[in-house]
Amino acid sequence: PLGQAVAGEIADGLCTSIPRGGTIGEALANARRGAARAGRVLGDDFHTSALVNVLMLEPGEPLASPRVIAEVGPAVMTNFHYLVDWVRETGKEAPAYVRPVWDEYMAFRRARDAADAHLKMHASHYATIDPEEARFLTPDIIRNFCIVGEPDELIEQLRRLERDGLKQITFHPPFERRYEVMERFSRLVMARM
Repeated sequence: PLGQAVAGEIADGLCTSIPRGGTIGEALANARRGAARAGRVLGDDFHTSALVNVLMLEPGEPLASPRVIAEVGPAVMTNFHYLVDWVRETGKEAPAYVRPVWDEYMAFRRARDAADAHLKMHASHYATIDPEEARFLTPDIIRNFCIVGEPDELIEQLRRLERDGLKQITFHPPFERRYEVMERFSRLVMARM
């Protein structure tokens, strides 16, 4: 919230992440508070961008499929790792969107932690999924962390975010399939918006 307020105070736009940065409405409200402190009003030209996890499902594909876990697991677990550090540093409670598995995940981390635990935890970011962590990628967790669905559902969710004030998304496709994922997203989603 403080960084979002500073963006409103001094910047031409705001880059946030979903879900970690809150909703787009919350992020913009924080930016407007900062703008008001500086005597500014945020106009339509105030750019909004969000780092998101996008998962395009095949027709009828379940959220627990091996392809789904491989495709969004690295990005979702990167967010988990950030939250581990955030909870440790702030002493605050984990956000509601991770609570269904949080206690079990933290017990897993404690059992595994060693002198170089921090480096090991962050080594796989956006690249690979630790097979032992994959069990925490439940369908609910995937839904909480991703814009997820078949193409029509993705378009609906993105249009909702656009109505809330979001102008751009950025996402990290899995490295090995990045060109295929980007081409498919471009053809089946972007071309229809």
